[in-house]
Amino acid sequence: AEAFAARLAAGSSYDPVSGGRNEAFVGELFERVGMHYMSFDIASGYRTTILDLNHAVLPPSLRRKFDLVLNFGTTEHILNQLNCFRVMHDATRVGGYIHHSLPAVGYVDHGYVTYTGRCFFDVAGYNEYELVDCWFDGPSGGSSVLDSLQSYSSYFPALRRALDRVMQSEEGRTLRDLRIPDVGINVVYRKVKDKPFWGALESSTSVGDIPLAVSTAYQGGSNSGPGQVLHEASRATLTRRLAGALGLGSRQTSASAPRASEATPGPAGLTSQEAGLRDRLLAGSSTLSESLQLYNLMVGRGLEFPLEWEERVLQLGLAAEPDRPDLRSRLEHVRTTLGRMNST
Repeated sequence: AEAFAARLAAGSSYDPVSGGRNEAFVGELFERVGMHYMSFDIASGYRTTILDLNHAVLPPSLRRKFDLVLNFGTTEHILNQLNCFRVMHDATRVGGYIHHSLPAVGYVDHGYVTYTGRCFFDVAGYNEYELVDCWFDGPSGGSSVLDSLQSYSSYFPALRRALDRVMQSEEGRTLRDLRIPDVGINVVYRKVKDKPFWGALESSTSVGDIPLAVSTAYQGGSNSGPGQVLHEASRATLTRRLAGALGLGSRQTSASAPRASEATPGPAGLTSQEAGLRDRLLAGSSTLSESLQLYNLMVGRGLEFPLEWEERVLQLGLAAEPDRPDLRSRLEHVRTTLGRMNST
């Protein structure tokens, strides 16, 4: 054991001049303690399967086969982030773990991207991962925001001119001397559901409704997908319009509604859970959180959410927060649309 440890330490040593020796691999340590190890890379290496993460999908024989997937400084070097996260998701069995250890701050000329917590937390939410832990490494070292310009200036004359302009201003010289520390982010997921991977849609800066042809691709469910046509009531999802906008969470609120006999029954094929929530909504006994749960369940399976039902959900929202002109405007639009439909 001592000889193995000494060889591993020597083979993985790093010299500031010549770089890493690359004569020992973490896979050897995993195998030493009884684990099966496999690596994916674009170049040959220890127990490595060649897989171009920019384009390749995971072979069917390797899907849901791994208890632990490690992304230790890999995906920041790859342009196609969506494919990377999909491959890792597909490789992990239900109950297995995904550990990301990646650049968050600094690393100015290292790879292609650095990562925000928002990225990982949204991916976890869209794919219903359990977020097990999160922590940061560093700060250490330091780099200049101008390092990339300097590295590529011999290839692109425009970058040399850009550097010259920077040096002509006091602000530019401050940037030149500013050292940005390197900080890494670690996030650990546990995959708890056997479902296809869904990319996250970052909409915090959106100034209007997201078109249905775009948003549907991020709603999940075996029957939904890009461009699927859903009922008009699904536009700019109720989750975004009510749950996120109201910030009500599990607040319990009810509002008066027409009798169930006065409303249309809605789509067929509801599960028993959905049917129960529908009955409470139509009877006027549903809470806001229950009505949003019904919406998410139905849209997640590609079912339409009738305008009559949306009208009642909006009533619940306004009963909780009456001073909401956006909700009142949407309710007026829904009622106008229903009026036109009933008159034809």
